[in-house]
Amino acid sequence: MVEAKKVLAIIIACALVIGAGFGIVALIGISIKNGAITREEQCNASLSNIDSQQKKRNELIGNLVETVKAGASHEHRTMLDTIAQRNSGITEGGTIENAAVSIQAVAEQYPSITATELFKDNMTALQKLEQEIFNYREAYNAAVKQYNTYIRNPWNALFLGGEFERLDMLNYESNHEAPEVSYEISYE
Repeated sequence: MVEAKKVLAIIIACALVIGAGFGIVALIGISIKNGAITREEQCNASLSNIDSQQKKRNELIGNLVETVKAGASHEHRTMLDTIAQRNSGITEGGTIENAAVSIQAVAEQYPSITATELFKDNMTALQKLEQEIFNYREAYNAAVKQYNTYIRNPWNALFLGGEFERLDMLNYESNHEAPEVSYEISYE
């Protein structure tokens, strides 16, 4: 009877140790799977950031270019008005002083920012946006590298059982190209 109790105690102890071992292995497996999910979501978030920046670029480029075109067109009209005022003031028998007053009135309508400055500002904004997109691409590639390394680690791969697939890094050929920017202005 005492021996049966000892055998039963040993069997129970072994079952507890084996159960604890399975529990530890299960916790390790869950932790590894959670790590893979976290890294995969980081990759998805990074890719979403790139898409968001590219949409922002597409929206902003049109607005920036139209702003520059409007400024250049306004400058062109102002220049033509100034020349016409000057010519009409002088050729119609008016004095140079009258022409100067007319020119000054037109010049007061002149924008405080010139077209050249608008072009420079536009280029600076585009360069900044392209740099942001480049930075997001770099962040995505870093996240993909970390994820791929994690899921390919032999111990992690053992627990993941091929459930997670490798992700491809971005290259410039496979990503959206920058839209073409045209500053063609029609002076009508």
